[in-house]
Amino acid sequence: MHTYEAAGVHLWCKLPAVYCLEAASLGGPLVALAQVGARLEVDRWRGGVREVARAHTYDASGFVGVDDLGGVPDALPLGRGGEGSASGGGGSGRRRGGGGLLHAWSEYLHGGKITGRLVLLPLAP
Repeated sequence: MHTYEAAGVHLWCKLPAVYCLEAASLGGPLVALAQVGARLEVDRWRGGVREVARAHTYDASGFVGVDDLGGVPDALPLGRGGEGSASGGGGSGRRRGGGGLLHAWSEYLHGGKITGRLVLLPLAP
């Protein structure tokens, strides 16, 4: 069993299947970059009040790889004793031992769910 002390916040850019750009149609994998104007936010709950725990902004100065994660690997500190894959897929994060998964995420859980938002922003030149 793996343990982590922080979880990642990531934006994953994926092209719709309708474009038929899978590796078989291209003769190999597609390598592309996306320039995104957005703010990715994750909430935490303190005393029943929602607040933004972490916000990460994507702007004209950076690019996100298509079919690749872009973001902050250790954005959300987890409570003492978190188990499991902290980042929800990639397994990125700093390790910590003991305890249960729900306890580790308790600061971010509300009604059994983690909430946040993706706010689209104009790309400034």
